[in-house]
Amino acid sequence: MVAQISENTYPIWAETNKISSNINEIVDRNISGKQLVLLGEAFHNSGSDLKAKTKFVKYLVKKKGFRNIIFESDFFALYFDHEPKNIQGVWSAADQCQELFDFIRNEDVTLWGVDSNLYSKYSKENFTSKFSTFLKTNQIEFDSEIFKNFKLVIDQNFNLSKKEYATSLKTFDLDLNKLLENENIKKNLFWSQALYSLKAASLTYREKSIPKSIAHRDLQMASNLNFLANQYPKEKFIVWAANAHIGKV
Repeated sequence: MVAQISENTYPIWAETNKISSNINEIVDRNISGKQLVLLGEAFHNSGSDLKAKTKFVKYLVKKKGFRNIIFESDFFALYFDHEPKNIQGVWSAADQCQELFDFIRNEDVTLWGVDSNLYSKYSKENFTSKFSTFLKTNQIEFDSEIFKNFKLVIDQNFNLSKKEYATSLKTFDLDLNKLLENENIKKNLFWSQALYSLKAASLTYREKSIPKSIAHRDLQMASNLNFLANQYPKEKFIVWAANAHIGKV
């Protein structure tokens, strides 16, 4: 096993601090014709990993033509507002990532999110209002009371497993499923996706079994990634996430 690893291990950086020729050849071979390149990390809080990944992002943007990065962060918020403030703080607030975000801004690279969980202030302030506007614009009938439970799910997140929210969540599930069956909503690919993502978030938040909670989130993140890839088929994306989410496990 050690021999196999050693035989397939290459230094990423040459002495010139550029991608080594071996790695360049391997990358060329593996990303040719690919829309997505997945950049994992074993541990979110490793500053040296973040710096190394930043170098690799620069290489993919400047040398390989990637103009988009999808983070393991708020799908809804980053769809509308492509700013680092909507990315989880483990990256957006990390000193080791500030070079990355400066580079993204200077190179006009677009930030996206894939996570069903609604972390950001943007989602808390805008999800219900934007969806309400969509319903009214398309003359879709709805009970305004539903937004109380939408707000409950978005605001309370992992507190939803408390017994006091059980009745509200039953109503939320019934109302959300009705909306997902509405033909006018089905025709709008973004809002259909956003509602399924909200549903997955609610299941993730209230699930007491950690493996099941993770499964709800991972399945929806895969769906959200598929949605972005299909929405923008001519674009190439770097996907920045934990190994556990992007590995074939």
